[in-house]
Amino acid sequence: MTACTACIGEASSGAPGPSKGGPEPQPLPYEVEVTSASSGLRSALQAGEFHFALDAGRALGGEQSAASPVQGFIGSIVACTQITLQIVAKDAGVELPAISWRGFGVFDAQRLVSGSETDPRFQRITVHGKVEGAAVGQAELDALAARTSARCPISQSLHPSIVYELKLEKQRSE
Repeated sequence: MTACTACIGEASSGAPGPSKGGPEPQPLPYEVEVTSASSGLRSALQAGEFHFALDAGRALGGEQSAASPVQGFIGSIVACTQITLQIVAKDAGVELPAISWRGFGVFDAQRLVSGSETDPRFQRITVHGKVEGAAVGQAELDALAARTSARCPISQSLHPSIVYELKLEKQRSE
């Protein structure tokens, strides 16, 4: 199986190139493996050559020594949005030199902390990017956001019940 590792900077092996007017492109599998050595509520993770940790907050009995898994989840959506947006912008011939991001999510923690029958999923996730130094108008940013939302593999993996919003706006000069 061909594994596309373009997102982490390694050349993919034998991946088909983009199709211009030819047959539909074939799926391009991207295999992801993360390993963990865990103790208590802290996980020391490894993804390829990269090491990172996730830990529960003190309120749940964790050490709060690293980001929580839900913070990591929102962070992964923000980072994937940045990567996907830059790919979409490049395809459109648009340069987006700098973007400041804020990711925000809301979920009901009752099931996590007490085992209640509430829905533990995020109800809403919002990603807001302030674009700096781009020579594009708001309509073009809105179009880039729509195309990015449709292509980001992480936001596209969200359950349909989750309200997901990606908003881009030009950073105002002071």
